[in-house]
Amino acid sequence: APPAADLLADPPALCALLDRAAIADPALFHLMLLHYTLALGPILRFGAGQDGAREARDALESMDAAGTLLMTEVGRSNSHLSPRTIARHDPATGGFVLTTPDPRAAKFPTNTAHPAVAKTAAVYATLVHGGQERGVFVFAVPLRRPDGTVPPGVRIVPAPETTGLQIDYAAVLLEGVHVPYGAWLRDGARIDADGAFHDPAGSPAARLTRSMGIAPPVWRAVISASAAITRASAGMLLAHSAGRTTLGRLAPRRPLTDYRNQQEAVLGALAAAYALTAVAAHVTEPRPAAPHTPDDESGPATAWAPWSAVDRDLALLKAAATAQAQETVSACR
Repeated sequence: APPAADLLADPPALCALLDRAAIADPALFHLMLLHYTLALGPILRFGAGQDGAREARDALESMDAAGTLLMTEVGRSNSHLSPRTIARHDPATGGFVLTTPDPRAAKFPTNTAHPAVAKTAAVYATLVHGGQERGVFVFAVPLRRPDGTVPPGVRIVPAPETTGLQIDYAAVLLEGVHVPYGAWLRDGARIDADGAFHDPAGSPAARLTRSMGIAPPVWRAVISASAAITRASAGMLLAHSAGRTTLGRLAPRRPLTDYRNQQEAVLGALAAAYALTAVAAHVTEPRPAAPHTPDDESGPATAWAPWSAVDRDLALLKAAATAQAQETVSACR
C-alpha cells in the first residue's frame, strides 16, 4: 500500500484498498479502517509538525504497531460529547495524566486484546488544566508493547467471544497513565512556560467539533465499502440465478429468472448496487474544501450533534448507505 499520508490524502485510493478488504475479509476491513482513519488520521491531522507525535506515527506507518481508537465509553450513550476520561495537565512534568474515573468510563469497544500485537491508540479525553475543563482533545498513547506488556496504568480487559466480527475486542481502563506533552495532539493549542493555556479553537464546544473532524474519511470509507459489498452480493446473486433451472412440478426445467420474485430480487440488488456505487463515487471524488466560518464549530448545530456539524451530508449518506447495504445483502442471501 502507498504511505499512509498519501492514502489519507487520496480518498479514492484509500477507499479502493478498504473495499477489497471489506469483500474478502470484513474483520480486516474494520481493523484497517481503525488503523488508517481513526489512529493515524488524528496524528496526521492534529499532530502535524509535532516532534512528540513522530514515534507513534512511525510505529503505525511501518505497521510495527496496529492502530486503535479509544473514544466511546461503555456506561453512557453519546459519551464522545463529554468523555469522562480525564487528561489532567501535570505542571511538574509538563505532561498529562490520563485517568478513567470508574468502570463505567472504560473505553469500549476497542481492538486491543491480542497479547502479541503492539497497539497504539488515539485516546479521546477531556483535558483539565488549572482546574478547568478545556475541551475534548486526542492523545497518542502506546497501549501494548511489541513484547506484549502494557505500560504502567493501562488495564486491558478482553471481551467474551462474539458472533460478530472476529476481532480482539476489549475494554480499556487508564489508571493514572503518564504521557509526555508531545503525546497531546494539540492542533495548534499550547500551554506556555508560565502555565497559560491557549486554544485557537476558542471554546470547548468548538474544540469538540474540531476533534470530531476525523469523521469524514471514515464515513467515505464506510459508504464506499457498503457499495462494494452490495455490488459483490448482487453479482453473486446474478451468477447464481443465471442459467439455473427449477424442478417445480407445474413448470419443470423453467429458468429461475422467469419467476417474478427472483427477477425482483436480482434487479433490485443490481439497482441498489448501481445507486450506492454512484453515491460512493460522489463522496470520494476530490473537491475543494467548504468555506470555513467560526459558527461551523461553535454554532447551534454543535449542540444537537457534533458529528453532523462536521459534515451533515456525509453523516446522512453514511447512515443511508449502510441501511441499504444491509437490506440488499440480506435479500441476496
